[in-house]
Amino acid sequence: MLALVDEDTRAFNAIMQAFGLPKDNEHQKAERKAAIQTASKYATEVPFKTLETAVQAIPLIDEMVKIGNPNSLSDAGVGAACLLTAMQGAWMNVLINAQGLDDKPWAENITSKARLLIEEGRRECNRMVEEVETRLQA
Repeated sequence: MLALVDEDTRAFNAIMQAFGLPKDNEHQKAERKAAIQTASKYATEVPFKTLETAVQAIPLIDEMVKIGNPNSLSDAGVGAACLLTAMQGAWMNVLINAQGLDDKPWAENITSKARLLIEEGRRECNRMVEEVETRLQA
């Protein structure tokens, strides 16, 4: 996940660099637009991968909730909450970066896949947090 955070920063910087390209003539404008599109597509793929990776971590947190050290149960709940926060941030970055893409079918495809992932992630993380809270109140 840490590597993906760094990659997301690089992807954002690439977008900013593309926006800084000259646009004095039609050729430069076309090159700038292509660079923005390429960078934006990559900046959509990186948070999508982050979202996928976070969803893959759900079973690990779930195991911590179910069979982890009872004295660390609150830590497992915090892990689920942090995982949800990571997923929500990635989801929002997918949305914002896909928004301006000219390749609408590609953008719709990745946002549809991301929507399924965030829905699953929210459901599972909320379930785990509720389970932890219930157990802690017993």
